[in-house]
Amino acid sequence: MKKITLLALITLVLFSCKEADTTAPKIVVATPQQNAAVKAGEELCIQVTFTDDVALNSYKINIHPNFNGHAHNKIGQTSPGNTIDFETTITSESRNDKLSGKECFRDIDIDISDNATTGKYHLLIYCTDLAGNEAYIAQDFSIE
Repeated sequence: MKKITLLALITLVLFSCKEADTTAPKIVVATPQQNAAVKAGEELCIQVTFTDDVALNSYKINIHPNFNGHAHNKIGQTSPGNTIDFETTITSESRNDKLSGKECFRDIDIDISDNATTGKYHLLIYCTDLAGNEAYIAQDFSIE
């Protein structure tokens, strides 16, 4: 009986010594390139690879205007000429597209509104692993 208890205690100690995952995932964007341009009414093609040393979990993509140096006070407002400041956020959960394993490639097309306000925008891509570590990449692009 003592041997079984000792063996269980040793097993518990060995498994609890496992190091916690503290390494954030990596994000590599193939498209769009930094400062790319897309026309209103067309698609923004995002090709991205997510990698992690242990296991991936989810992603989030956010697009928002950068008309005044990254101040977010213009989001959702109507601009002159009946255009709309384009903004969208998609998540792996909203697309029922959970990441798994250590590497995942995604090809995501986002429709840009016909009446999107032309100008500079930010593209933010976030990735979270199963341990909750998060990484992100920020890129500039423009709508013409």
